[in-house]
Amino acid sequence: MKSRWLNVTHRGAFLAFLGLLGLALLGLGSTWADEADPPGRVARLSDLQGSVSLQPAGVQDWAAATVNRPLTTGDRLWTDQDTRAELDMGDA
Repeated sequence: MKSRWLNVTHRGAFLAFLGLLGLALLGLGSTWADEADPPGRVARLSDLQGSVSLQPAGVQDWAAATVNRPLTTGDRLWTDQDTRAELDMGDA
């Protein structure tokens, strides 16, 4: 009789462990999915003439912008006098 009680207790603990493990994996999966999603608004630098600088969102330093560089919300552009930067935002 004692061995059957232990089997039932261990089975319940094992099932509880599996349930908690499943919940933890679901939480991690949604976190990974959020990181993989691209930003909602995207453009690209389709043409540059002159000195154009770019500061990506969340970055302190400015760098020289390059043609076909993707841009998204929070990115900043700076142009010198008599320069040109053209953004292509697609059909949306």
